[in-house]
Amino acid sequence: MRLSCRFVLLGIALGLVPGVFGQIDTATITGRVTDSTGAVIAGAQITVTSAETQFKSTAQTNSEGLYRIQSLLPGNYQVSCESPGFKKAVESGISLHVGDVLPVDLVLQVGATTESVEVNAQATLLESETSTVGTLTEGDTLYKLNLYQRYITNTLSIVPGVTNSTQGGTNGLSAFYVAGQRNTGTATFEDGVFANDPVASNLLVIKPIMNSVDEVKVLTGTLTAEYGHSSGGVITTVKKSGTNEFHGAVSDYGRTRIMTHRQFFNLYTTAQPQFGNANGVQAWFMMPDGNGGGPVIIPKVYNGKNRTF
Repeated sequence: MRLSCRFVLLGIALGLVPGVFGQIDTATITGRVTDSTGAVIAGAQITVTSAETQFKSTAQTNSEGLYRIQSLLPGNYQVSCESPGFKKAVESGISLHVGDVLPVDLVLQVGATTESVEVNAQATLLESETSTVGTLTEGDTLYKLNLYQRYITNTLSIVPGVTNSTQGGTNGLSAFYVAGQRNTGTATFEDGVFANDPVASNLLVIKPIMNSVDEVKVLTGTLTAEYGHSSGGVITTVKKSGTNEFHGAVSDYGRTRIMTHRQFFNLYTTAQPQFGNANGVQAWFMMPDGNGGGPVIIPKVYNGKNRTF
């Protein structure tokens, strides 16, 4: 069984919100299995394997040859299909992102089950399995952007279909209007958990550390049922998770008063001597952060590769 601190915290949080939100931070693979003549194959065994953790999810095709595997974390995957009397089909190089519903149709060829046919997946250009339209931003890309206050809500500033107000702070949702809707109609989710403040007019949100973010997706189209809270848009954030490889990052984001610009109506910069402040106004900002992940390994006691992260 795969264990993760991320899942433990998510499990506690989900006890406080409707269970439907649990699917928002994951992806889905679906498809149909047929033979070379186009006839559907029922009862075929489908296995989806994570390239980073080797964690496997399984399903069987129904009477119409359809299958669906949900709750897959963003990452790279391999899909294999086996059925008696047919060669094993393997499709690799499948990349999943938060909120994806990716169709992977498989065609089995007649032959021995010990034989296999491998293909590399091609990127899907059109989202055909859901009505939701969105813009995905990698966490590392967002972290490198020169965002003043380092808030995850700033993702709304770089996607189409969003209007920015000249008033309202970017630490919440008050400055953003998605698809012409009110700012109170936008929802935020962090690892599948509803992150809006239910007291402060629904506009204040949980702000994760940017260094820990894997992906952020802003949905601006017609939202599907799991996003039923929102009449406008949705920001869904997924944190980085552990894999079989150790990885991490440590960084420091800072700004001194010399680097701070003079505001329009100010006579002096903060670094210049001024009345009442002979040495200028003290202004200093620093934000160190870091993250790390990998398998849980206790030498000579426990090896968590492929199991515990």
